[in-house]
Amino acid sequence: LAEVSEGGLDARVLAVVCMNPRNRLLLIRHGGQACGLVGMGCINRVDRTAMMWYLLGDPDQGGRGIMTRAAGSAVRWAFRELGLQSITASLMAPNEASRRVLEKNGFREAGTLRQGFVFEGGPVDRILFDLLPEDLGLPAPSR
Repeated sequence: LAEVSEGGLDARVLAVVCMNPRNRLLLIRHGGQACGLVGMGCINRVDRTAMMWYLLGDPDQGGRGIMTRAAGSAVRWAFRELGLQSITASLMAPNEASRRVLEKNGFREAGTLRQGFVFEGGPVDRILFDLLPEDLGLPAPSR
């Protein structure tokens, strides 16, 4: 965690995330250095759903496709290894870089929670996305 913390990720937040058995994390490395995380949170084994989130610790790494590739690996792993039937994600409007990460990985916009986030002291919309295995050409999980 210390190495990630030095890259801009808060070690206290990571410690809490890691303690929850309903979360799975993928550490993103670029050039031998930890630079971000992709998480599958709120994993529900009964409904076979999860919520994906991601964080790039160094803004200078943006625009290189690092997060797009890491998110793609994470969703394929989650469908295959966790047997999920649906993954959701959300972004703060207007975060076009995050939208591109999701759309390049097959996510579809599912709706908007108006004023679903507070950012810089004011409300902003939360845009919801979802992804099914068949959106990626993967087989649906067996029942």
